[in-house]
Amino acid sequence: MPPTVARSPLRPRAGFLPGEIDSFVGRRKELEEVRRLFTRSPLVTIVGPGGVGKTRLALRTAASVSRSFRDGVWLCELGQVHDPALVTQAVADALGVAESSTELTPFSLAQLMSDAQLLVVLDNCEHLLEASALAAHDLLRAAPALRILATSREPLGVPGETTLRLSPLGVPDNPDETTATSVTRYESVQLFIDRATTATTDFELTDENSRDVARICSQVDGVPLAIELAAARVRTLAPDQLVDRLADLFAVLTNGSRIAPSRHKTLRQCIDWSFDQCSEKEQLLWSRLSVFVGSFDLEAAEGICAGGTVEREEVLDLVESLVDKSIVTREMRRSRPSFKLLESIRAYGAEQLLASAETTSIRSRHASWYHQSIRTFEADLLSQEQAVMAARIDADLSNIREALDFSLQPAGESAEALRSVNGLYLYWLSRGLMTEARYWLGRALGQEQVGTPKERIVGLYTAMTCAGLQGNLEAARRSANAALSLVPVLEGAERDAYAATIPGVLAIFEGDPEGALAHFPAAIDGHHRSGDLSREVELLVAQGFTLAMAGDQGGTDASHQRVLEITQPRGEIWWRATSLWALGLSAWRHGDPEGARRDLEESLRLRRSMADSMGSVWALAALALAHADLGDLEGSAVLLGVVTSLTRAAGAPPSIFPELEDALLACEARIARMLSATAADRARQRGSSMDVAEATAFALSEPAPAQASAPSAWSILTRRERQVASLVADGLSNREIAASLVISERTAEGHVENVLMKLACTSRTQIAAWVADHVESSGSNT
Repeated sequence: MPPTVARSPLRPRAGFLPGEIDSFVGRRKELEEVRRLFTRSPLVTIVGPGGVGKTRLALRTAASVSRSFRDGVWLCELGQVHDPALVTQAVADALGVAESSTELTPFSLAQLMSDAQLLVVLDNCEHLLEASALAAHDLLRAAPALRILATSREPLGVPGETTLRLSPLGVPDNPDETTATSVTRYESVQLFIDRATTATTDFELTDENSRDVARICSQVDGVPLAIELAAARVRTLAPDQLVDRLADLFAVLTNGSRIAPSRHKTLRQCIDWSFDQCSEKEQLLWSRLSVFVGSFDLEAAEGICAGGTVEREEVLDLVESLVDKSIVTREMRRSRPSFKLLESIRAYGAEQLLASAETTSIRSRHASWYHQSIRTFEADLLSQEQAVMAARIDADLSNIREALDFSLQPAGESAEALRSVNGLYLYWLSRGLMTEARYWLGRALGQEQVGTPKERIVGLYTAMTCAGLQGNLEAARRSANAALSLVPVLEGAERDAYAATIPGVLAIFEGDPEGALAHFPAAIDGHHRSGDLSREVELLVAQGFTLAMAGDQGGTDASHQRVLEITQPRGEIWWRATSLWALGLSAWRHGDPEGARRDLEESLRLRRSMADSMGSVWALAALALAHADLGDLEGSAVLLGVVTSLTRAAGAPPSIFPELEDALLACEARIARMLSATAADRARQRGSSMDVAEATAFALSEPAPAQASAPSAWSILTRRERQVASLVADGLSNREIAASLVISERTAEGHVENVLMKLACTSRTQIAAWVADHVESSGSNT
């Protein structure tokens, strides 16, 4: 005889949800998305790491759609259930039903629910995954009108399940450049302010403390639990003091609410809960992955973290499992997946790694991996892979910095670090990272006996070049003298090359073109004979610029043409773009604006492929001159607006050549004379509103790059529901809507109920207000 289940009189039929005791901040888009997902699937699981706000979002969603469920919305909290066999009983208890036989199964409970129209919130399923999945599956199979909203740190894996991966709240991109006004648009900051003012009524966001509040939110990765724990500390710590103490997240982020679940009372307990749900191999990989700073790819994880009980071929499945468990986050970068650990999860893993005594060996493997990636970059320095490898360095830069730091410590490989900094020479130049290059070189070269004499010479030459480009002649001369003192140790062509290269390049920075030109032929010849083609190309470019400074335009063009002869067949990009820029300027000087435009546009395309923003600005500046001479004064004014805006933002000149700056000023004056003030201002303003990508597209007469636009707020509704919502806003009754759309009154009523549910409205008046807001902002309701 099957068990019979009777409804308990202790619970009201309308359902049961706990009331909110503090405010719900942000998550409007996610709230709408969960409601939208329910139109596609009867089971929606909100998935995310611990403390990210899954339960709060689920409860707010459930409350907002309660009108749509005849038998109410019900919360089943599984956090305190530890035996999988008790999940069905927990669901029954939450629904207010009591069994009258000795056995209760998911199937028997599902039979009771067969005609139910209700929403069940299954909260905190990850530690009872199989039992939760079975209960959800049987309930949905037996009750077509039932809906389940689950929260878990990994998906349930039930057929028909739709998941929403909940990310942390948005944080300021650059905390050091925020104000009290600008920072409040970030939901993480809004939450901090709300909880801080609850903790102490005298807290107030000001321009003085806004940067520290932004830093706090960034340091905890926008995780709501961590933000709430941090905000509670403002009772005793000012925001700047809190920033200093967040170096130890787990010591500071304690003392949560006394009534919160134990796993949410401190940040450590929250992550302990996740760690306990992992297998031994997952725990081991988690600890090893903590060696990564920022993002990493699967190949790096396999190369660095395999070993011992974790085989290389197991890493893929283990990473996927950690992604499912919301330990590792996955994102797409340049059409390839990359992975990342939130800072709190990384810090926890680092503690586990330290406890396992593997820290030094894993960090050593990590450093070796990224040093090797730099060797690959060096090998492709003059090839068509240059842009791809530079982008790879961009993605790996945080890990490269970590590798350099480890290698330059007493137990590290300082010589390997010096080789890597030298190997990134072109990268430092193309990205404008002169200060950083000098920092690492200072640490490496400051250690005696590090590197071979040639490696030290190359490092000192790099330091000289970076200092010279920054206008620090004293530092450039010190590095040059130190390098020249080592040159006699070299032999043959290498000795000849560097003996001429170092004083020649230094002479450019000292404003002595004749002195530079006296050294360059020997420098170029020496690098050619020694087989250092990359340095030969660099010196040909330098010679070309120096000849231009000396007024020898024929020699300038010959040097840059030689660069193109070497680089073009190989597919090299950066030096080729530089020489095309110089040739474009040369054509402009010779009264050939069309030839100038052609070379400068090609230079700009190459700069774009290298993601070289500053080089692109230089090309845009020169193109402004060519456009003016071609009679396109408005286009020239737009480009000048771009250049002025972008160089001001970067704190850089439009060119390192005074001659070009003078030409741009003359071009501005010409535009002012020949265009009306209104037209000139309009063009400049148009340019000043563009970023590098938009300005490049404009200069190349290409369509503007597609902007990632947010989906229309109306997209949450079907076309018919949008029509119904508009008619409700016009004041029509269900009968009038039915007549207007030629549908039955019952169908109209169903559409209105769907609109109420999706928009989280409780009345027709609220629908009307929502429609008014969104028609005004979008200009359309169809």
